[in-house]
Amino acid sequence: MEYDFQSIIGMLNANIPSGDNFAFRLARNANAPADLLFNKMLPRENRASWHTSGGTMTITPTILNEVAMDSDPAPMGNLESSLFSEKISKFGGQMFFNEAQQREWIEMENDIRLSASREGLSAAGDMQTQLNMFAETGMADSNTINGRRLNIIANVIRSMQLSHFNTSEWLAGEALTEGKIEYNFSGLEMRIGYKIPSTQIKNYSGNDRFDQSSSKWWTFVRYCYKTLKNPMFFMNSNSYYDIVENDVNKIQEQYITGDVRPMSKYRDDAVTQKMDANERVNVNIYDKAGSIMDVSTNTLVSKPFLKDKRVIVVGELNTSQIELTLGGVTDPDNNLRMGYTHVGPTVEGGGRSGIYANIYTLPHKPQQIFTDTYVNMLPVILNPKKIIIAKFD
Repeated sequence: MEYDFQSIIGMLNANIPSGDNFAFRLARNANAPADLLFNKMLPRENRASWHTSGGTMTITPTILNEVAMDSDPAPMGNLESSLFSEKISKFGGQMFFNEAQQREWIEMENDIRLSASREGLSAAGDMQTQLNMFAETGMADSNTINGRRLNIIANVIRSMQLSHFNTSEWLAGEALTEGKIEYNFSGLEMRIGYKIPSTQIKNYSGNDRFDQSSSKWWTFVRYCYKTLKNPMFFMNSNSYYDIVENDVNKIQEQYITGDVRPMSKYRDDAVTQKMDANERVNVNIYDKAGSIMDVSTNTLVSKPFLKDKRVIVVGELNTSQIELTLGGVTDPDNNLRMGYTHVGPTVEGGGRSGIYANIYTLPHKPQQIFTDTYVNMLPVILNPKKIIIAKFD
């Protein structure tokens, strides 16, 4: 027996408590793809609040002063606080399949029926078998009608999940490459500042840009080594080639195309590498991008998560400091993590945190799928001093 989408969705929801649905359960418990760099720096965390706050109080020990007998001691230590407090923002979308797409499904299913009839088999496929296969592997048999329809539902849910993950990756990229998020879409504006020290946001202009005649690339690298312990450098391929193809930077070509590429400055003979550790660096390349719909032209536009002509450097603080946070004190050699992405509750999800998703049909359109999905989230940078940004556009 062939089941329409309305019936299949009903079966998937059959064992879910009232007020919940299987799409929400799958979306809420989904893990972000492992290749999203910024999700590793600012990992997604489901939180119970619509408001995010955090930060650090940093004590910098100072050298003690001499004290005269019977006198009060001079002040010691410098106390500095950094607080991040914002309401999280709501993101959402909906999708439905139009008649043209439904016609394509029908043509594919007609091919399955024709092939099955030639072999004397059932085109529908046993529904319970397909549900069991779906539960075990996440996919059903696409050579059957019921299996194919089940896979369509599964892929729609995966698409919703990936839209959310790409959105949070793009937002985190904005925070980490600009030190702020300035977002305007369909009349909704979002402005968030992250308090990265102004001295750690380097703007190179004119001939000082890394691809120009007075490039300050190695000056920037040395600054990063002085400011952070074990700094890690991140850029996209376009920025990498802007730097290595500029002869002023004197970079010895390594002919390496992987995700981690060494850069070494050579001496004037253009052969011998300099031995100064501050003029040798491994660069991490990140080229992933997401797509956004340009509503004015109804076309997809690719958005790199790490922009061209941006370098992000992250590391540990290169100073002796004790950081106080909720619940305890951290050792100076065990710095606080950089931050996380706050994923809050949704009204649609009954106040539960995480991605909300729903997939459904209308009573008079049992073969047309509709989806709704929402999330309340915001990247949070708890320790902005761990970040250095270079811009050379």
